[in-house]
Amino acid sequence: MKQGAQLWAGLHCPALPLMAVWQLSSVAGPLAVHDAVRGQSRLLQVNGLARQHGARPGQSLSQALAVLPQLQTRQRCRRSESRLLEQMALLAYQHSHQVSLAPPDTVLLEVGGSRRLRGGLEPLLDALRHQARDCGLPLRLGLAPAAAAACLLARHDLRAGDLATMQHAIGALSVDHLMLKPDQQKAVHDCGLRQVSELLALPRAERARRFGADLNRHLDELQGSLSTPLAQWRPPETFELRLELPVPTVRSDALMFVFNRAMDTLGRWLEVRDQGLSRLHVRLEREDGGPGSAFDIGLAQPGFDQNRLLELIQLRLDGLKLAGDIDAIKLDAETTRERRPAQSDLLDGCNRNDAWPALLDRPGARLG
Repeated sequence: MKQGAQLWAGLHCPALPLMAVWQLSSVAGPLAVHDAVRGQSRLLQVNGLARQHGARPGQSLSQALAVLPQLQTRQRCRRSESRLLEQMALLAYQHSHQVSLAPPDTVLLEVGGSRRLRGGLEPLLDALRHQARDCGLPLRLGLAPAAAAACLLARHDLRAGDLATMQHAIGALSVDHLMLKPDQQKAVHDCGLRQVSELLALPRAERARRFGADLNRHLDELQGSLSTPLAQWRPPETFELRLELPVPTVRSDALMFVFNRAMDTLGRWLEVRDQGLSRLHVRLEREDGGPGSAFDIGLAQPGFDQNRLLELIQLRLDGLKLAGDIDAIKLDAETTRERRPAQSDLLDGCNRNDAWPALLDRPGARLG
């Protein structure tokens, strides 16, 4: 496909570090994530409630807690951030088979070829927004004929359907939004350049001499005159998921909150792989390293019904006596290519074919 015929959407999660450590928790209130900066713990991101009470990114952790003693904060976890980015990619893959990761917080998908299958561009983008919201992900959407530009515009929730509009939108941005290297950014500011349009107005040779040849290449990619090399992302062949709990617990409701999030991911994976679930292997890992607990959920008929699976998991949890706090759950799925959609009765709309398998699954879960 020619560069000019492509249309890229960027999915940007501005609060990804915050979401990565709090997504699996049902805790409400002022929340934050902190990281080490030159040996001192400082707030990296805060939620809206924390900001309303005076907490700000960049504050030292001790200063933030002095201002807001009820602030709940956790250490940044880059592994959880990578996992969340993969979840965003899985969501994008439901709408396009051309998906690429743009770490640390953005996913790109080509929508020019798939928008007709979704009834147009706006229905496709609306579906992405709704699915992200259902997953608890606050996303910004960018749109541009060039992948690099879609990645940049997504940070500002801007959309450009053609090259001219894209180039104008990029030119109007501040040079600070280009995420240049620190030495490049300083050199650009020292030259008195504030907008991208001012940077683009300089002769190429002059830009290369002052700021390095790699800046010209980056600007060419943003302008659509040079293709951005992208690594294609594909969903894994088998489903394996390990989720670390924010706080170790033996509480069934807290564990079920994590399982509910896990089922969201499993459901999307099964859909894009066009497979049905036949058996789910579950392992609960203890914080103290002691023997964990494990159980299987077998289905009489391959498929996926999230509410039924959660009911079966709850039944198995009710029958367990946990010897220690659980700090992680691990899921492995056995699947089959036979993926049968539920069929309803013509007269009353009830799904009778699914009633007996559902009935058989419950005693199986109770008895193990």
